[in-house]
Amino acid sequence: MDGRDLESLSSSGLREILFLAQKCNGVCQFKVINLNDACMEVFTATGFDSIMDISKAEEDLSTYTSLSFKALLAQKAEQFPDTIVLEKEEESYTFSEY
Repeated sequence: MDGRDLESLSSSGLREILFLAQKCNGVCQFKVINLNDACMEVFTATGFDSIMDISKAEEDLSTYTSLSFKALLAQKAEQFPDTIVLEKEEESYTFSEY
């Protein structure tokens, strides 16, 4: 995720980022890049920097996928249709169910 345009980060924003990272777990790499000082401080203060790859440094995005998240899910559904990507209470969801 390119954080270049983030000015600040709320708890609901952190929740959404965590949700995205969980969806990628074991199937693709999730990394937050290009953060400003304020956003980097939020990730550090909350401990998110210890559970996911976070970088303040500017990085070239050409090495990452240019797919939208929806397109990435569709691609992964074709490759791994039965891989469970989200479990909630007694339910589980695969890529193909998104």
